[in-house]
Amino acid sequence: MTRAKDISKIVTDADLSGTLDVTGEVNLSANLNLGDNDKAVFGAGSDGYIYSDGTNLIVEGQNADSEVSLLSDDRVYIGSKGAGESFAIFNDDGAVTIYYDGSPKLSTTSTGIDVTGTVTADDITLSDADTPTLTLTDTTNTLTTFLQSGNSTAILGTSTAHDIRFQANSNDAIRIASNGDISFYEDTGTTPKFFWDASAESLGIGDTTPENTLTVVETQGNTAVIKARTTAINGRAAYQIGNDADNWFMGIDGGNSDAFFISDAADSSDRLVITGSGNVGIGTDSPSRKLHIAGSHIRVDDGYGLEGSGSTDKFVINNNYLTMFTASVERMRIDSLGSVGIGTISPFNTRPGSLTVSNTAPTVYFEDTNSGSYGVGSFLFQEGYLSWTAGSRSGTGTSGSSEFFRIDASGNVGIGLTAPTTRLHVFKNASGEQTVANFAAHNYGDAAATYIQIGTEYTDGSSRIGSINNGDGGGGNTSALVFETMNTVGGSFTERMRIRHDGRVNIPNAYTETTGNSANLFVDTDGRLIRATSSERYKNTITDATHGLNELLTLRPVTYKGNNDGDTVFGGLIAEEVHDAGLTEFVTYNDDGQPDALAYGNMVSLCIKAIQELKTELDEAKARIVALETA
Repeated sequence: MTRAKDISKIVTDADLSGTLDVTGEVNLSANLNLGDNDKAVFGAGSDGYIYSDGTNLIVEGQNADSEVSLLSDDRVYIGSKGAGESFAIFNDDGAVTIYYDGSPKLSTTSTGIDVTGTVTADDITLSDADTPTLTLTDTTNTLTTFLQSGNSTAILGTSTAHDIRFQANSNDAIRIASNGDISFYEDTGTTPKFFWDASAESLGIGDTTPENTLTVVETQGNTAVIKARTTAINGRAAYQIGNDADNWFMGIDGGNSDAFFISDAADSSDRLVITGSGNVGIGTDSPSRKLHIAGSHIRVDDGYGLEGSGSTDKFVINNNYLTMFTASVERMRIDSLGSVGIGTISPFNTRPGSLTVSNTAPTVYFEDTNSGSYGVGSFLFQEGYLSWTAGSRSGTGTSGSSEFFRIDASGNVGIGLTAPTTRLHVFKNASGEQTVANFAAHNYGDAAATYIQIGTEYTDGSSRIGSINNGDGGGGNTSALVFETMNTVGGSFTERMRIRHDGRVNIPNAYTETTGNSANLFVDTDGRLIRATSSERYKNTITDATHGLNELLTLRPVTYKGNNDGDTVFGGLIAEEVHDAGLTEFVTYNDDGQPDALAYGNMVSLCIKAIQELKTELDEAKARIVALETA
């Protein structure tokens, strides 16, 4: 065992250079002065140094695996010499505290560390087998914020009723309120533009008080847009809306000319389509009109319908009837029986499907857009009469209108006049030959008749006038006019007279109806039938006849055949010879002044005159004979 030696008894104030090997303890009663960078070397292998570099005192370990230890039974204190400031205090079984400028900034606790001030670090890694947590506490305002990781979940939150704010460039970017509301701010951090209302479970874009699950508000005067987009050619971009039972999709269909669609499943038929031209299709994906509905009807609850932008013009569906309004006044109604009322809310429906037009002078107009001067026609009912008028359009009225027929209050019908005096009164105010009525019931060439019947309410006792097409053997498409009567109840019509196409008049019963009277019918050259008379009442300028036997003796009695009478031989005179004899009073002339017929009945007077003259001559002869016999 080596005993310690008192080196001061050996060396007094000695400066040593080189190496001083000492075995055992060295006790110094004064300082051991080492120069700059002179090291006190410790360990057999020079494990560590203590030295001054001229400015700093350095404790340095030399081995790669070595450590420098400061050991104490109570605590280790590191502080400044002159100011008495603490740098670090290490307590046995207690906290380790690190100071800045005399103020504690970091302390270890039984649960971790306590930091006072700001932590600046390139990286912070918190590791724990359970739930590592970073807690930030504002002791002044009693605010605690923590960042925690555990159970596959990361948590950023507060354990007190305060907001969490995320900032960018010192501006608010996100704020999570203590009640769960979340705000996303625009670039200045002033106004939230994306807001989640936790209590209402509603999301607002541009709105901090969303009233619905999603509310989008554009506050800059532009269109609020929510966009879904696909880059696939002819693809469909859509939004999905659904519940636990079904899903609906709405979006744009690139395969249908980029039309907007709504469907109830991703691959089902579209329920609604709006094309780029603005046409809307319901039940069809190719609407051809502004609204095109296929496969069903439009249903509207009672009291509702279609309404114009001014709310004064509308079409309303009610219980069992339809109504149409203009200027807030009902103009038309269709009731449950199909009757239509215009200008009235109570259309007559004793006959279902009837039309009632009600006004002081109700008028129904018809317009033919392809017509000329008479392109507009109208029925007018006023003061008991119904009339038809035609003209041309002039704005919303007519011009150049003419009334063509009228049914007056008494039931008389006037065609071409406004005051008919009979049940049918036809008039055409025009010069020259006119046809005022035409009745036809058959096609060209049909051998059938068209009748106009005149008589009582029933067929019995009626008469009729008819036109028979090709009914008299005239050939071609000729006609005959017939007159028929009925003289028995329930009987049939009987023809009484016929005027053929060539003007011949046939009266079937004229031949069978006989009389002892002489003929008294004369047919004038113009076709008139004139009754022949002999009474002085019908005569004037009566004088004795001058023509007699001499003129009679100039006449030549002949026999002849009529041009239209076949081989029948007639006896008579020649009108021209009677004319040449000067007996013109017995000749009938045509319109050209030519002898046409003879008044054979009147020539009785010529024969009587001739007989009288013969009687006179005979008497004179008898007188001469008597005178000669008595002489």
